Amino acid sequence: MYNNASHSIYANPNVGEIDDDKVHGLYLCRGDVAPKDCQNCIDMASERIQRECPLKKKAIIWYDQCLVRYSDIPNFASKFNVSSYYWIVYNSESFSWMNQVKGISDAMFDNLTPKVTNDLKYAESLDEITPLSLSQKLYGMVQCIPDLSAEDCRACLKGARSVIPKSIPRECRVVHESCHLSYQFKNPDEGRAVAPPPPSPTTGDKYKVYLCLDQY
Repeated sequence: MYNNASHSIYANPNVGEIDDDKVHGLYLCRGDVAPKDCQNCIDMASERIQRECPLKKKAIIWYDQCLVRYSDIPNFASKFNVSSYYWIVYNSESFSWMNQVKGISDAMFDNLTPKVTNDLKYAESLDEITPLSLSQKLYGMVQCIPDLSAEDCRACLKGARSVIPKSIPRECRVVHESCHLSYQFKNPDEGRAVAPPPPSPTTGDKYKVYLCLDQY
Protein backbone atom coordinates (compact mmCIF):
# COMPACT_ATOMS: atom_id res chain seq x y z
CA MET A 1 0.00 0.00 0.00
CA TYR A 2 2.94 2.38 0.46
CA ASN A 3 6.26 2.88 -1.25
CA ASN A 4 9.39 1.91 0.66
CA ALA A 5 10.69 5.34 1.59
CA SER A 6 12.66 4.33 4.65
CA HIS A 7 14.44 7.68 4.93
CA SER A 8 11.28 9.78 4.90
CA ILE A 9 8.65 10.35 7.55
CA TYR A 10 5.97 10.96 4.93
CA ALA A 11 4.82 9.37 1.67
CA ASN A 12 2.31 11.09 -0.59
CA PRO A 13 -0.82 9.19 -1.61
CA ASN A 14 -0.17 6.42 -4.08
CA VAL A 15 -2.43 3.98 -5.83
CA GLY A 16 -3.05 0.31 -5.17
CA GLU A 17 -5.90 -2.02 -5.94
CA ILE A 18 -8.62 -3.41 -3.68
CA ASP A 19 -11.11 -5.63 -5.50
CA ASP A 20 -10.43 -3.81 -8.80
CA ASP A 21 -11.13 -0.42 -7.20
CA LYS A 22 -8.37 2.12 -6.77
CA VAL A 23 -7.25 3.08 -3.29
CA HIS A 24 -4.90 5.94 -2.42
CA GLY A 25 -2.71 5.51 0.66
CA LEU A 26 -0.25 7.48 2.77
CA TYR A 27 1.83 7.14 5.88
CA LEU A 28 3.18 9.75 8.26
CA CYS A 29 5.66 9.30 11.09
CA ARG A 30 6.08 11.66 14.02
CA GLY A 31 8.66 14.30 13.15
CA ASP A 32 11.26 13.13 15.67
CA VAL A 33 11.10 9.40 14.87
CA ALA A 34 14.25 7.75 13.50
CA PRO A 35 13.94 6.23 9.96
CA LYS A 36 14.30 2.66 11.22
CA ASP A 37 11.62 3.13 13.87
CA CYS A 38 9.44 4.87 11.31
CA GLN A 39 9.73 1.92 8.92
CA ASN A 40 8.96 -0.59 11.69
CA CYS A 41 5.88 1.37 12.72
CA ILE A 42 4.64 1.61 9.12
CA ASP A 43 5.13 -2.12 8.58
CA MET A 44 3.16 -2.92 11.73
CA ALA A 45 0.39 -0.38 11.04
CA SER A 46 0.00 -1.42 7.40
CA GLU A 47 -0.44 -5.06 8.36
CA ARG A 48 -2.87 -4.17 11.14
CA ILE A 49 -5.07 -1.85 9.09
CA GLN A 50 -5.54 -4.43 6.35
CA ARG A 51 -6.50 -7.04 8.94
CA GLU A 52 -8.90 -4.79 10.85
CA CYS A 53 -10.46 -2.97 7.87
CA PRO A 54 -10.85 -5.49 5.01
CA LEU A 55 -12.73 -4.29 1.93
CA LYS A 56 -13.22 -0.77 3.23
CA LYS A 57 -13.12 2.38 1.11
CA LYS A 58 -11.51 4.46 3.84
CA ALA A 59 -9.44 3.56 6.87
CA ILE A 60 -6.90 5.06 9.24
CA ILE A 61 -4.77 3.62 12.03
CA TRP A 62 -2.81 5.58 14.64
CA TYR A 63 0.20 4.50 16.62
CA ASP A 64 2.39 6.64 18.86
CA GLN A 65 5.09 6.92 16.18
CA CYS A 66 3.07 6.83 12.96
CA LEU A 67 -0.24 6.70 11.17
CA VAL A 68 -1.35 4.89 8.01
CA ARG A 69 -4.36 6.03 6.07
CA TYR A 70 -6.03 5.18 2.76
CA SER A 71 -9.06 6.32 0.81
CA ASP A 72 -10.79 5.86 -2.53
CA ILE A 73 -10.76 9.68 -2.98
CA PRO A 74 -7.81 11.09 -5.02
CA ASN A 75 -5.74 13.83 -3.33
CA PHE A 76 -7.52 13.17 -0.05
CA ALA A 77 -4.44 14.16 1.95
CA SER A 78 -4.85 17.82 1.03
CA LYS A 79 -8.47 17.95 2.21
CA PHE A 80 -9.48 18.82 5.77
CA ASN A 81 -12.78 17.45 6.97
CA VAL A 82 -14.26 18.51 10.27
CA SER A 83 -14.75 14.96 11.47
CA SER A 84 -14.26 13.19 14.78
CA TYR A 85 -11.28 13.81 17.03
CA TYR A 86 -10.19 11.11 19.45
CA TRP A 87 -8.34 11.83 22.67
CA ILE A 88 -6.06 9.46 24.50
CA VAL A 89 -5.12 9.94 28.13
CA TYR A 90 -1.86 8.23 29.01
CA ASN A 91 -1.83 9.53 32.59
CA SER A 92 -5.14 10.76 33.99
CA GLU A 93 -3.64 12.33 37.12
CA SER A 94 -4.59 16.01 37.16
CA PHE A 95 -3.22 19.08 38.93
CA SER A 96 -4.46 21.07 41.91
CA TRP A 97 -3.75 24.29 39.99
CA MET A 98 -5.71 23.46 36.82
CA ASN A 99 -6.27 27.07 35.76
CA GLN A 100 -2.57 27.89 35.90
CA VAL A 101 -1.58 24.66 34.18
CA LYS A 102 -4.17 25.18 31.45
CA GLY A 103 -2.79 28.68 30.86
CA ILE A 104 0.71 27.25 30.48
CA SER A 105 -0.36 24.51 28.05
CA ASP A 106 -2.47 26.98 26.05
CA ALA A 107 0.51 29.33 25.75
CA MET A 108 2.68 26.45 24.56
CA PHE A 109 0.22 25.45 21.82
CA ASP A 110 -0.24 29.11 20.85
CA ASN A 111 3.52 29.24 20.33
CA LEU A 112 3.78 25.91 18.48
CA THR A 113 0.90 26.33 16.04
CA PRO A 114 2.50 29.10 13.89
CA LYS A 115 5.69 27.01 13.67
CA VAL A 116 3.92 24.01 12.17
CA THR A 117 3.67 25.72 8.77
CA ASN A 118 7.15 24.41 7.84
CA ASP A 119 7.61 21.74 5.15
CA LEU A 120 7.27 18.88 7.64
CA LYS A 121 4.21 20.44 9.31
CA TYR A 122 5.78 19.47 12.64
CA ALA A 123 6.86 21.41 15.71
CA GLU A 124 7.75 20.54 19.29
CA SER A 125 8.97 22.19 22.48
CA LEU A 126 10.37 21.20 25.87
CA ASP A 127 10.29 23.84 28.60
CA GLU A 128 10.80 23.85 32.34
CA ILE A 129 7.94 25.50 34.18
CA THR A 130 7.52 26.52 37.81
CA PRO A 131 3.95 27.66 38.52
CA LEU A 132 3.51 28.01 42.28
CA SER A 133 5.22 24.98 43.84
CA LEU A 134 4.97 22.89 40.68
CA SER A 135 8.35 22.06 39.13
CA GLN A 136 7.81 20.24 35.86
CA LYS A 137 8.98 20.01 32.28
CA LEU A 138 6.29 20.43 29.66
CA TYR A 139 6.78 18.64 26.35
CA GLY A 140 4.44 19.51 23.51
CA MET A 141 4.14 18.38 19.90
CA VAL A 142 1.90 19.35 16.97
CA GLN A 143 1.85 17.82 13.49
CA CYS A 144 -0.29 17.95 10.35
CA ILE A 145 -0.35 15.93 7.14
CA PRO A 146 2.27 17.79 5.01
CA ASP A 147 -0.09 18.19 2.04
CA LEU A 148 -2.54 20.14 4.19
CA SER A 149 -2.61 23.91 3.68
CA ALA A 150 -1.34 26.11 6.50
CA GLU A 151 -4.87 27.40 7.08
CA ASP A 152 -6.38 23.92 7.29
CA CYS A 153 -3.51 22.75 9.50
CA ARG A 154 -4.23 25.53 11.99
CA ALA A 155 -7.96 24.74 11.85
CA CYS A 156 -7.31 21.05 12.48
CA LEU A 157 -5.06 21.77 15.46
CA LYS A 158 -7.58 24.24 16.86
CA GLY A 159 -10.19 21.49 16.79
CA ALA A 160 -7.77 19.07 18.44
CA ARG A 161 -7.08 21.53 21.26
CA SER A 162 -10.81 21.95 21.88
CA VAL A 163 -11.25 18.31 22.90
CA ILE A 164 -8.39 18.12 25.42
CA PRO A 165 -10.09 17.04 28.66
CA LYS A 166 -10.91 19.96 30.95
CA SER A 167 -9.27 18.12 33.83
CA ILE A 168 -5.87 18.72 32.11
CA PRO A 169 -4.35 15.25 32.66
CA ARG A 170 -0.57 15.01 32.92
CA GLU A 171 -0.22 13.23 29.56
CA CYS A 172 -2.65 13.44 26.68
CA ARG A 173 -2.77 13.03 22.91
CA VAL A 174 -5.47 14.02 20.43
CA VAL A 175 -5.57 12.46 16.96
CA HIS A 176 -7.44 13.37 13.79
CA GLU A 177 -7.13 12.07 10.24
CA SER A 178 -5.26 15.26 9.23
CA CYS A 179 -3.37 16.27 12.39
CA HIS A 180 -2.48 15.32 15.93
CA LEU A 181 -1.03 16.89 19.04
CA SER A 182 0.22 15.76 22.43
CA TYR A 183 1.64 17.10 25.65
CA GLN A 184 3.31 15.61 28.71
CA PHE A 185 4.09 17.12 32.11
CA LYS A 186 7.15 15.43 33.60
CA ASN A 187 9.49 15.96 36.53
CA PRO A 188 12.66 17.81 35.46
CA ASP A 189 14.93 14.85 36.17
CA GLU A 190 12.87 12.60 33.87
CA GLY A 191 13.64 14.64 30.77
CA ARG A 192 11.47 13.98 27.77
CA ALA A 193 9.58 10.74 28.22
CA VAL A 194 8.42 8.51 25.41
CA ALA A 195 4.69 7.90 25.50
CA PRO A 196 3.67 4.30 26.12
CA PRO A 197 2.37 2.15 23.27
CA PRO A 198 -1.33 2.59 22.53
CA PRO A 199 -3.73 0.27 24.31
CA SER A 200 -5.79 -2.36 22.55
CA PRO A 201 -9.02 -1.02 20.99
CA THR A 202 -10.91 -3.37 23.33
CA THR A 203 -9.80 -1.39 26.40
CA GLY A 204 -12.38 1.36 25.95
CA ASP A 205 -13.91 3.84 23.52
CA LYS A 206 -11.71 6.76 24.60
CA TYR A 207 -9.00 5.43 22.29
CA LYS A 208 -9.55 4.13 18.78
CA VAL A 209 -6.47 2.61 17.23
CA TYR A 210 -8.20 2.22 13.89
CA LEU A 211 -11.22 3.63 12.06
CA CYS A 212 -12.85 1.82 9.12
CA LEU A 213 -15.41 3.53 6.89
CA ASP A 214 -17.60 2.50 3.94
CA GLN A 215 -17.54 -1.00 2.51
CA TYR A 216 -16.84 -1.78 -1.13
